[in-house]
Amino acid sequence: MARILVLGAGFVAGPLVSVLMRDPKNELTLASQFLREAEKLAAGRSRVNAAEVNVQDASQLGQLVADHDVVVSLVPYQFHVLVARQCIAHRRHLVTASYENAEIKALNAEAKSVGITILNEIGLDPGIDHLSAMKIIDEVHAEHGKVLAFESWCGGLPSPTSNNNPFGYKFSWAPRSVLQALLNSATYLKDGELIHIPAENLLRNPVALQVDEHLQLEGYPNRDSVGYREVYGLREVQTMLRGTLRYPGFCAMLDECKAVGLLDVTPNAMLQPGQPPVSWNDWLAAAMTVNNIKVLSLETEQALAWLGMRGEQPMPQVGTVIDAFCQELLAKLRYAPGETDMVVLQHRFLIQRSNGEREWRYSTLICEGEPNGPTAMAKTVGIPCALAVQLLLDGGIARRGSILPVTPEIYQPILAQLGNEGIRCEESVLMA
Repeated sequence: MARILVLGAGFVAGPLVSVLMRDPKNELTLASQFLREAEKLAAGRSRVNAAEVNVQDASQLGQLVADHDVVVSLVPYQFHVLVARQCIAHRRHLVTASYENAEIKALNAEAKSVGITILNEIGLDPGIDHLSAMKIIDEVHAEHGKVLAFESWCGGLPSPTSNNNPFGYKFSWAPRSVLQALLNSATYLKDGELIHIPAENLLRNPVALQVDEHLQLEGYPNRDSVGYREVYGLREVQTMLRGTLRYPGFCAMLDECKAVGLLDVTPNAMLQPGQPPVSWNDWLAAAMTVNNIKVLSLETEQALAWLGMRGEQPMPQVGTVIDAFCQELLAKLRYAPGETDMVVLQHRFLIQRSNGEREWRYSTLICEGEPNGPTAMAKTVGIPCALAVQLLLDGGIARRGSILPVTPEIYQPILAQLGNEGIRCEESVLMA
C-alpha cells in the first residue's frame, strides 16, 4: 500500500482525495488543525483516516510524516518550509501547489542528498499554466523556432451566470490574500525593456483581453514575470508577462478602494475590540480627506453602498481596515447555493518559425464549477496536484531536489490525464 499524508482539508482537498482514492493501493491520512473538517471529508471512505495536526509542532508533524510515503501540503504557503524540513529528515517526497519560495529553494541540495523530490507549483496558477506553456515552448524549440513574446493570463471568477454583484468577483474562501495581492509591485518584459510597476500603480492601466468571442475580461501584471524566462528556457523572448484576469471595471474600482485606504494592513487603534464604534461613512469621509480624494467614481460609490458602507453601519472591530473591509466583502460576495465559479487561463505566444514566418498561438482553458458541487478552482488546483502525487508514487518522476513541473516527464502525462478529467487547454493559431 502507498501511504499518503495530506496536510490541510480545505476546499482543494476534496477533488484531490477523490482522484487519489481511485487507486486501490492508496491509503490517505487527512490531517488538519480542524479535526472536524478532516473527519467530514474522510467520512464514508474506507481508506481515508482523519487526524488533527499542528504543523508548527515539529514532533507531532515529524511522526505523521515518518508514517507515510509521500506528503501533500495544502496548508498556507508560509508553513511549507516546516513540512519540507520534516520530509527531508524522514526521507519522504513532498508535493505542493504553492510557489517555490527562497526558503524551499534553499533546501534543494539537502533534498537531493537524501533522494527525495519536493515538487512545487502543481496547482492551477502556478501549475497547469506551467504544463501547458512548456508543451508549446518545447514544441517550438524542437522545430528550431523562437518564442518572441509570451503572455500568460489566469483568473478565478464567478461564471457569467453567477456574476451578479458590482465588483464582478466572489470569494470561495477568506478574501484577505486576494486583496493583499493587490498591494504587490510587478515586473515584466516588454519589447526587450524591463518594466517595473510600483504597487500604487498596479491597477492603473489594466489590459483589455478578448478571451473568446463571448468573454471580455481585463488583466493586470502579477508579481515578477521575468524570473520565469530562465525557468521556461526562453532566452530569446522579448516580451514576457504573467497576469491576473478579472471582469472589466474591477481594477478601477479596487484601485479607488486601495487609494482611499481600504487595503491598509497596519493595526488601527480605533478597530481594536472594545473601542467606541466608528461608522463606515465617517471613516470614509475622513480617509478621503487625508488621502486628498475629493470624489469617488459613481461605480465605486454604488458598490460601497451595496456593501452597506455608505451609511451608519459600524466598522467591524477586527484590528485593521483591510480585515474590516474583508468582513464586509465576505458577507456579500459569497457564492449562493447553485451558483458556480469559473477558471480562465490563456497563454499567448508570438512565434517565429525556422523559415522566418510568424504566428500567434493561443492556449485557452475555461472551466466552470458544478452547481452545488466542486468548484472550478478546487478542481483545477486539486486534480493536477493529485495526478502529480500518483505519478511520483508510480515512479514517473526521476528528478530529485526542489523542482517545478516544467519537464516532459511531468507535463506530458499530467496534461493527458487532465484531458480525461475534462480539463483541457484548447490551442489555436493565427498568422501574425
